[in-house]
Amino acid sequence: LNDAFSAAFQYFERTAKGDPEAEYALVNWNYMPYAAATQVHTHLQVFATSTPGNHHADLINGSRAYREKTGRNFWADFLAEETRLGERYIGRTGNVEWLTHYTPFGAMGDILFLFPRRASSWDLLPEDLSDMVGGLQRLFRYLDSLGIHSFNLALYPGARGQDNFWTHGLVSPRLSFNPAIGAADVGTLRHLYNEPFSMFRPEQQRDQIKPFFE
Repeated sequence: LNDAFSAAFQYFERTAKGDPEAEYALVNWNYMPYAAATQVHTHLQVFATSTPGNHHADLINGSRAYREKTGRNFWADFLAEETRLGERYIGRTGNVEWLTHYTPFGAMGDILFLFPRRASSWDLLPEDLSDMVGGLQRLFRYLDSLGIHSFNLALYPGARGQDNFWTHGLVSPRLSFNPAIGAADVGTLRHLYNEPFSMFRPEQQRDQIKPFFE
């Protein structure tokens, strides 16, 4: 995992030299067929782009609006409040903070990992990636305990030279409701109405995951 993520960021560094407009360094991971992987092997999808995706753009714009309204960084306030409440906060691996996502996209709940004070992908250090991988290994042990072996992962970086955003990512476990017939966990509500639902409350999921980080 360290080698894979390090190779992705080496690619981003080289791309930026030839295309300065490729501001956003995106890493996606579709692991196993339930997560839309077309081949059963480990691989990442990496994109150096000037345009973030729709949800990513909402995060960036919302963070900027929060800064303009309050004069503070949303992600710093968010982490401080989540840590204070302790309802969804899981723990830390080095410089990476782990929480259950308060508005999950997936039926099995989502897990958020946050790089404090790392505004963009370009601010991430090798040890940050190593800390992320250490947390992912703990998270995968949790998923394995549930018999879940498929997930989507997305990294959401900010742009260079701004102080509104903290780079973070989501891991969304994926499954089939009925493996015998291949019934997916995404139906009309999610696909056509964009109405996610989850079978886990984030606070319940946090209690299940936390022992794997201790």
